[in-house]
Amino acid sequence: MQCAAKDQQGVPEKNQFVLDGVGKRGHYWSMSNSRPQLGKCICSGKSLDRMLRPAVLTILCDHAQGLHGYAVEQELQKLRFFRDQPPDFTGLYRLLKRMESEELLSSTKSDSEAGPSKRVYRLTDRGRRCLARWLDSLRKYQEMLEDLLTRAKESIEVTETL
Repeated sequence: MQCAAKDQQGVPEKNQFVLDGVGKRGHYWSMSNSRPQLGKCICSGKSLDRMLRPAVLTILCDHAQGLHGYAVEQELQKLRFFRDQPPDFTGLYRLLKRMESEELLSSTKSDSEAGPSKRVYRLTDRGRRCLARWLDSLRKYQEMLEDLLTRAKESIEVTETL
């Protein structure tokens, strides 16, 4: 998917994708030629759904007593990565179940006097090892992103001087 190229009035050129929102698998888009919402465009980086996994691992590593799904949601919103655009919470619950089936998390039901019982998720030893691997991967991504940012900035500066 690409950003909608705009003409001088800020209207997308014909047949360009404009991202309308976030939903199933993190993406809904349309072929509309309506005013572009670049804040929701894939170029905004808000579609980095895979960052949800290391974020959940990190949050649960910080909370050894475990957290229920809603508390994980609340902690995610404290992270700068998810502050402006929280993840799809239905997808979060699916991810928690998947991570449990992968033995990265364990869960127990906790009785609640004020409503139905809730699942409390905890990080397993395997989940800690996975988080350590994520940390290495994220460092490598950071180096690659820094290289790309430098190159893109240089390219833009050259283009603007022409």
